[in-house]
Amino acid sequence: MKKFITSILFFSIFTILFYFIGVLVAGKTFPKFLKRKVLTENKISASDLSDKRYKDADIAKPVDVMVIGSSHAYRGYDTRLFNKDGFGAYNLGSSAQTLTLTNFIYNNYVNKLKPKILIIDIYPFLLTKDGEEGELNVLPLFYSKISFAKNSFKDFDVNIFNSIIYFQVFGNPKAVKNKKLKNEEYIPGGYISSFKVNTESKKYEPTVLKIQEKNIDALKDIVADAEKRGIQVYLFQSPLPEARYKSYTNNKEIDSIMQSIAPYYNYNDVGFLSNDYFFDDSHINQKGVDVYNKWVIEKIKKK
Repeated sequence: MKKFITSILFFSIFTILFYFIGVLVAGKTFPKFLKRKVLTENKISASDLSDKRYKDADIAKPVDVMVIGSSHAYRGYDTRLFNKDGFGAYNLGSSAQTLTLTNFIYNNYVNKLKPKILIIDIYPFLLTKDGEEGELNVLPLFYSKISFAKNSFKDFDVNIFNSIIYFQVFGNPKAVKNKKLKNEEYIPGGYISSFKVNTESKKYEPTVLKIQEKNIDALKDIVADAEKRGIQVYLFQSPLPEARYKSYTNNKEIDSIMQSIAPYYNYNDVGFLSNDYFFDDSHINQKGVDVYNKWVIEKIKKK
């Protein structure tokens, strides 16, 4: 029996080592079409300048307001407008940032930025998603952090698992590359401003957003920790084009869930902005941000 257990142990160790070496060899030598299950490029995949945003955050001073969330966060909350109203702000949004990834971002920076107010942007569509896309986007920056790996492995994804292995050997967070912005401007503090205007009017099929419970659990964890620290938490849903928003058939359900967790404000309940306030079918442009942020700041001031 002892011999059998020893054999199983050595076989397991050999298999793990073989797998790790196999990932490294495949990632380094296989042609691109054969290594789809491992990220090998040391760059941010989205045009969101996450490299600059998070490296600047590492050396930033404490702020009044910390913003977290998806692209609706870094494109929807202008740090200049908050600063102008007396709220020093930093925007920690990143592309496709589900709430499970938001939880990691929050924990990674809350002690550094020491905010008095936390704004969490709620993009309903991402409540239905796993974290793979958003996590792979920022993995070149955070792969060496145990908390990032633990957060990523809660729901096992082979792409992320393989990529973390590969980056342990070949990654270099000091040399991460970004995609260049086109007709947009990065603003110190993490915000990206765009003056592009949406010219399309799309139609959408009615859709029930099937919420993943792990995203709600992650949101509750963030709120609970923030409240223990004395941080005032606000959940905001930024403007969406009317046709897109109304295609989601369970918006009221989502509103109810959010209201049960923390103070929650949905701009789409106030009214809808026309196409010239958006730069695509999802994100507001600078004209839209000016209107939306005035409303957000008024809500904060009332508290």
